[in-house]
Amino acid sequence: LLLCFYPFHHHYSQEGRPYSLFMLLTLALFLILFRSLKQSGRFVWVCFAAVSVLSFYANAYTAIVLFVQLLILAYHQLVKHEIWPPALRRIAVFMFCSLVAAIAYIPWLRYSYFNAKGNAPPGNMFRLFAEMVKGLGDGSYPLAFALILCAAAGIYHLRKTQRSFEAGALLIWMIAPFPLVLAVLNLRNYFFSTRQLIFIVPALMM
Repeated sequence: LLLCFYPFHHHYSQEGRPYSLFMLLTLALFLILFRSLKQSGRFVWVCFAAVSVLSFYANAYTAIVLFVQLLILAYHQLVKHEIWPPALRRIAVFMFCSLVAAIAYIPWLRYSYFNAKGNAPPGNMFRLFAEMVKGLGDGSYPLAFALILCAAAGIYHLRKTQRSFEAGALLIWMIAPFPLVLAVLNLRNYFFSTRQLIFIVPALMM
């Protein structure tokens, strides 16, 4: 409901590019991941692999989403003190499904790596980070800071009500992609656009 009125998401949903599709598939991946923490059956992981393939072909940043999810699985083990055999089995199956999706994406990855170039180098890191923050408000610092403050209040509430896994998982989803996106931009000398962070928006909203 909140996303329907959020200008950043609404802005990019009108483009003829698959950013909204990528965010939808990201949400599906997280839904399946959290379902696997309760019921880790074969059907769940087949769905996860299939959605991962679709998500890769929507956006290469699916690799960042999967890395963030791996961190969340590790954090789940740390917080919940789950016995090791099922936890390791879940992580192993997760990595296998992620690998299958990555292999299925290799043909397009080879093409895009050698052909995709930005319009300009990414530039100063501080300026880039400031642009990322401003972008969360669709070009408005007040809206971006309001969203961040509300997200911080939500995380505080989760911690206060002793839901530390939920708080930690959302924090990882919100924060971990930032350095990874910056690293990708510098690795490929690629231009920055705030739409490259659209997949962290659901975590801020939640």
